[in-house]
Amino acid sequence: MNPLQAWRAFQDKSLYYQAVKADGEESCWREIAHQYDQIVYPQHQQQAVLARLLPRLNGAASAIEIGAGIGTLTLPLAKHLQEIAAIEPSPAMAEVLRSHIAQRQLRNVSVFQQKWEETLLPPADAVIAGGCLYVFYEIEQALRKMLASAKSKVLLTHVGNEGMWHFDRRLQEMLAAPKPYLFPPLSLLMDVLTFLQIPASVELFFVRTTKHFTEAQWLKRCQRLFAVRPEQHPLLLEFLRQELHQEHTDCWSAEEDVPAAVIELRRDY
Repeated sequence: MNPLQAWRAFQDKSLYYQAVKADGEESCWREIAHQYDQIVYPQHQQQAVLARLLPRLNGAASAIEIGAGIGTLTLPLAKHLQEIAAIEPSPAMAEVLRSHIAQRQLRNVSVFQQKWEETLLPPADAVIAGGCLYVFYEIEQALRKMLASAKSKVLLTHVGNEGMWHFDRRLQEMLAAPKPYLFPPLSLLMDVLTFLQIPASVELFFVRTTKHFTEAQWLKRCQRLFAVRPEQHPLLLEFLRQELHQEHTDCWSAEEDVPAAVIELRRDY
């Protein structure tokens, strides 16, 4: 099995890609769009990624951002670039993104509510794909289009793309459950790039991720990842109450240092 086949085989089992296939993840984004940064991408993660992206964007005036979401990276990048084309297919996420752009009166960000595969845009100095590669089944076509759309470079980011590593491993062992397939791992992406002979440089770092959920949201997350059986619910509740920090009546949090990466694809080949 070559790396492209391995990528597709992973996606066939990935919980996240199955959600993409079902409804473009819209059922999820409708629920959390307004709280996305708090739940998924807190500010310290944003700052850690930006600190590594911005030096790589020196000299760039324009960028295409794939999977812009509600503007987690888009909005701060708009201070440094003359023009950003923000690609976001989710209606719920795009609505919040447009609201954030209007609130800040940004005139250099255009939102395209489309899938990357469907987007027709002129090339920009850089193409940025922030943590969104899991939405692609045919990864070669997605990467080739990114390279063709970048005058200079393509920047990819992975942040904690396997979830809460230690927390989930302990929970998996307790439930005697199989490891869930979530995002394609960085090692698989590197195999794909090597197979396609795309030059890349990688910066690995660790960033503290913090998850703030209600007890019901934690239960829903664990149920989704590990298919918890009804008889296991009391055990799961006991585990969560031992492992999580209760911030107030109905907010429980967990913190963990997770691996992250910025991958720069170059057009010098």
